[in-house]
Order: sequence, then structure tokens, then C-alpha cells
Amino acid sequence: RPRGAAPPKARHSGTMSRPDACTPSRAAAMAVLASSFLTMLVASAGLAAAASSASVPTTATDGELGLESMGRLACAETATFCDQTVLPALGEDVELAAFLQNVRSIARQASPGSVEGYSTAVLDPTSLKFPEMLALGCCLSAGDCMVDVVGMHSDDGDDRGGGIKVASAAKNASIASVRVAAAEILVMAAGHPDVTKMPAVWLLGANAFACSPPGNKLRCGAEMVELYRRAGSGGFDMGNLRAGEVLLARFSGPLIDPASGASCPQGIPGGARPGDHADAATARALFKGLLATDLDRRASHRMKELTRAEELWVSSKLGRPDVAYQAADLLVDAGLKGVGFLVLVVLPLYLARRTRAVAAARDWAWRWSGCAGFCRQWRRELEFFRFVKPTLVKGGRAAARVDKRQSAKKIAKLMYKEALKHAD
Repeated sequence: RPRGAAPPKARHSGTMSRPDACTPSRAAAMAVLASSFLTMLVASAGLAAAASSASVPTTATDGELGLESMGRLACAETATFCDQTVLPALGEDVELAAFLQNVRSIARQASPGSVEGYSTAVLDPTSLKFPEMLALGCCLSAGDCMVDVVGMHSDDGDDRGGGIKVASAAKNASIASVRVAAAEILVMAAGHPDVTKMPAVWLLGANAFACSPPGNKLRCGAEMVELYRRAGSGGFDMGNLRAGEVLLARFSGPLIDPASGASCPQGIPGGARPGDHADAATARALFKGLLATDLDRRASHRMKELTRAEELWVSSKLGRPDVAYQAADLLVDAGLKGVGFLVLVVLPLYLARRTRAVAAARDWAWRWSGCAGFCRQWRRELEFFRFVKPTLVKGGRAAARVDKRQSAKKIAKLMYKEALKHAD
């Protein structure tokens, strides 16, 4: 070639694979799918971590909800109702006053300073009339009958050797025994056929039971719920509220710290089974019925606590996991994270794909991440096995050899045609 002449134009074609056969634009969809898959993996890992952390017993309610606090309020309400309503009315009835005086005298003679004397004075409490049951129960709750028993125990004593503590403990035990006896009588009065003459006795009997459950019964037992629901059916909204609170404490079970005094005792023979969804449904129905009453704020607060307890039972290992709930939670969580990734990451990058900075960053990431080499090698394998048509490119020694062979074929065809013409 003479000096200064232009180089000849390349007219070669061959079967060499194009290095950029798999470009970043073609793999954008693959990158988006991979990122979405990674997002779902992260979402499932987060859900698993949340479930493992929820397996630890958690207090589902605050200090306002507690069976012990309910018992203290019930004791105060029972004593107040008897002192302000029942006992003044009974004092005007001569026959009932004589009945109480006779019972007190027999009890003092049989067992002074002990509630056992009243079991001797009244051998069969079920045989009493409704006014007599009410009079005796209130007398034991806040009347002279309690004074007869508790007054025998004084707080005064010798401080040496813990005498005052012993005397105080004996007095507290005496008060507890009197309240248990009063609860037995008032519960009988709440179940008497003549209780409809004084419906407030339904709530009075339930409060007396909540104050000091007789026998081996519990504040979260079925009888406690039945008594309060009976009072609620009689028109007392507080009965429905406390029945729902008892069911809530029973449903929560081990989710509440036993030391808080708000939980239902566990492991007692014949006790209620925690986590029973029937209790949760009944409590929710009771709370919903109170949303249109004066107790709406308290009922709404209890419904939130019930919802939280149900979530803890579902997400923790304490209860039976709900597969449908977990699958829906995983799907929603993964969907939200996927949409957020697309909106916050993919969409801005797509809109800025033609800018120099994004293009340079994309090319650098495509080259140094190994994706370009993998895609190029994968294309070569597909071309080798003829799964795809080989891409023809210019340049290279192989292309030159192919060009020479094609040129030789063309020359041979021309010579053959010329030979045929001369033969004719």
C-alpha cells in the first residue's frame, strides 16, 4: 500500500460471537426479578425473626386489668351496697332484726370469734327466705356479724417476737373467712327465685364472689363469668364488663406476668384452659355491647387488649399457629417491601438511565460484577450447540479465513461458468 493511502475497507464477515451480545439493557428484567426475589427472602427472614421474638411471654395488658384489683373493688362495692342500702332497710323490719339477733347469739355461744358459729346457727342456708339470705349475707359483709368475728382479734400486741404481725395476720385471716361465708350466702340469694324483686342482688352476689371466692373456686372460673353475665342480663352494664375482663384474663393466660396479679392461675386442676378462642369471641361480643354505654372508653380499651392478646397467641409458640394468618402476613409484608423497592430504587434508576452518571455506573457494575462475562459465555454455549443463530461480526483471523474460502468459491463458480460457455 503506498504511503499516505487510505487503508482498505474491511469486507470480512465471520462467525465470531459479539462480545456485547448480552447487554445491560437486555438483562434489566433479570436484575429486577432477582432483586424482587431477594426482597421476598429478606421479608421472610424478618417474619421469622418476629415470630421467634414473639415466642417469649409478653404482658398483653396494662396494670388496670387485674383479677386481684377486681377483687378489691368488688369487696368495697359489696360492703358499700350492704352498708348504705340493705342494712338500713333491714333495720326497719322487726322480724329480720330478730332473726339476725337470734343467729348472732347462737353463733357467739357456739364458737366465739369464729365464723364457724354461723354454720351451727344456720344448718341449711338454702332453706332461708330471700330476705333472710340477703340480711345474713350483708351482716357478714359489713354488719354486726363481721364485728362479732373480727372484733375478737385486735391489732394490739407485744411487738417483741412479732406479736403485732401475728395478731394482724390472724385478723386478716378472720376477715377473709367472714367474706367467704358472706359470698356463699349472697350467691345463694342471687340464685333465689325471688331475686327479681331486687335485681341489684345479682350484681351484689357476683361482687361478693369476686371478693372472696368460696372453696377452691377461682375468680376466672366459669361460675364467676356466669354470675356477672347474669347481672349484665339484668340490666347492669358493669356485670358484662367484668365478665369480659374475666374472659380476657383467662384467654391471655401465660401472656400476662403471674407476679402482676392480673393473670389467671395456671396449672390448677379443673382450671380454665388459656388461649380458648371461644372465650375471646365471647369477651369481644360483651365489649362491643358496651360501646354505646357510659363504659364505652373502658370497653374500647379492653377490645384493643384482646386484639393484642390474639395476635400474640397467633404469632407465638404458646398457641397454635394459624398458617393462613402467617401466609397472609408474609405475602403482605413481601408485597409492601417489593413495591417500596420498585418505587424508591428501580423507578428512579430507570428514569435516569440516559444520564452519564447512571450509564457509567451501570456499565461499571455490569463489567466488574461478572455478569458480562457470564452472559457472554452463556451466549457462546448456546451458539455452539446451535440453540440460537450465530451472530456474524467483522474482523479477526477466523473471519479472514472464511472470507478467503467464500472468495475461492466465487472464483471457482465463475471459472466453471466460463468453461461451459467455451464448450458450447
